[in-house]
Amino acid sequence: MFAMKVQCLLWVLLVFAFGRAQADATHIRMARIPDGDISRLKGLPLPAKDDAASRGVFTLIRGTQDGNSGGVSVLTDGKLPRDEDSPKQNFFLFGKGMLLLDLQKVTEVMRISTFSWHPLERAPQVYTVYGNDQGTPDRVEDVTGWRTIARVDTRQKEQDRGGFYAVSIDREKSPLGRYRFLLFKIEPTGRGSANHTFYSEIDVVSSEDRNLTYVVPGENLRLFRFSSKDGTYRFAIDYTDAPELEEWSKQKLAPVVTEWYGKLVGLLPSEGFAPRREIRLLFKDDMGGTPAYAAGGEISMNHRWFVSEQQREAIGCVVHEMTHVVQDYGRGRKHAPGWLTEGIADYTRWFLYEPQTNGARITRRHGDVRYSNSYRVTANFLDWCQRKYNRELVRILNAAARAGQYDEALWKEATGKTVQELGEEWKRELPER
Repeated sequence: MFAMKVQCLLWVLLVFAFGRAQADATHIRMARIPDGDISRLKGLPLPAKDDAASRGVFTLIRGTQDGNSGGVSVLTDGKLPRDEDSPKQNFFLFGKGMLLLDLQKVTEVMRISTFSWHPLERAPQVYTVYGNDQGTPDRVEDVTGWRTIARVDTRQKEQDRGGFYAVSIDREKSPLGRYRFLLFKIEPTGRGSANHTFYSEIDVVSSEDRNLTYVVPGENLRLFRFSSKDGTYRFAIDYTDAPELEEWSKQKLAPVVTEWYGKLVGLLPSEGFAPRREIRLLFKDDMGGTPAYAAGGEISMNHRWFVSEQQREAIGCVVHEMTHVVQDYGRGRKHAPGWLTEGIADYTRWFLYEPQTNGARITRRHGDVRYSNSYRVTANFLDWCQRKYNRELVRILNAAARAGQYDEALWKEATGKTVQELGEEWKRELPER
């Protein structure tokens, strides 16, 4: 942490040293907040709600918008996403592209600010911004006739990429220039289709913008905070997008979260493992048909699905996702197979949390099942293996997967049989069961 702070401080000092060497040079300042807590943003402005960009028009003139993106309108809505992985609250491309901002009139531009937020490689910003005051531009692909305002690249070390990024471009004593159009030439942060920055807001402040209204961190959020009985674990349910689920969240969901997160930590131990102590549960409206998913210490929950399932599968689904939080398999380079990861999560749900529902029972409607079918089927297989061969099997497999050391040989070490042999025996016994 100290090294990262020194690195960022050095970067800022270099910018200001350059500014002194060249009279009133352009300053490019950057701040990165790894956990996304924008209340800790110091020295740089927060997004404005009524700046010149909000009165202008953004147009994508080259490239393709990602199908999961929220569109260019999110760039000027004066809002920030509520969490680090909110595609519909960000604009992002599929490949390189160019964004044109028409300020509607020639404007004396004092500052340009850009904001982005993502847990991984979509967080840093890589772009060049150009200006033009000569009417509607005819040529943009080679930026002929455009003035380069700044080149921005906030990429840092590979392991330090995720988080909330704020960039501010300005000059100490004079405007950046007088422009009608601003052109943002956007580049990915790396190779591949999943390296395109989640841009949350782009601000342009003019000399006419005297009393701007800025985003207030946490404004309009509806949160319910609570802790485990001993205070070891802290939780928050964000029901901003699901006000009708407030009482259900407090009366039904919170007690299960409080009791079962600690239980899951105890059920899935391993040497040297330190579980996350802060968990956030967030209702969202941009998840399509996905009921829920876990990422780091955050569980995203599909608002509409939870409304329809609050009396049936909703809470069990959260137990499944809390298991993923506790599994924490991202630590190892060698990943366990997905069928096992989901199978363990469904095992804790159907055989430990709610065994009375028989939710993982195999029937004829399942057809020709395999141990690697994942979710409920794999959960059934794991339960059978535990009861017949080794009561510690799930704990053993989980510990190896968490350490990045999963190997099929573990099955024979723990049970005396290969996973394939166990799978065949399990299938032969299914009709009898």
